Amino acid sequence: MEEFEEFLRTVPHGRKGIPISSANARTVIRQVKLMVSGAGVGYHHWPSDVFWRKGQPIKLNEDFDRLKDEAVEMENRHGRDLGNGWLLNHPLQKLQNFQNYLYENECEK
Repeated sequence: MEEFEEFLRTVPHGRKGIPISSANARTVIRQVKLMVSGAGVGYHHWPSDVFWRKGQPIKLNEDFDRLKDEAVEMENRHGRDLGNGWLLNHPLQKLQNFQNYLYENECEK
């Protein structure tokens, strides 16, 4: 998580090609910790027993396009994220950006 947080705050990435703010990094990291631990991501507008990917920890070698599609399906079933993507989409996108960054740096070696 430390390397991921460093990436978020210091490496230009994403659509705007800039690091994200500390506040945005905290929001992303809070969700990513739930994702990578396997705790799953719940939402206060979903039933209390509904969690996205509970028991299925996210790994950096996964297909993040597929994961984002799964997240959209989850929101279609249980209710859209009223935070405009901060629940699942933004954290998954940042993980995908990190995955690409690691891959590009490994290929350059």
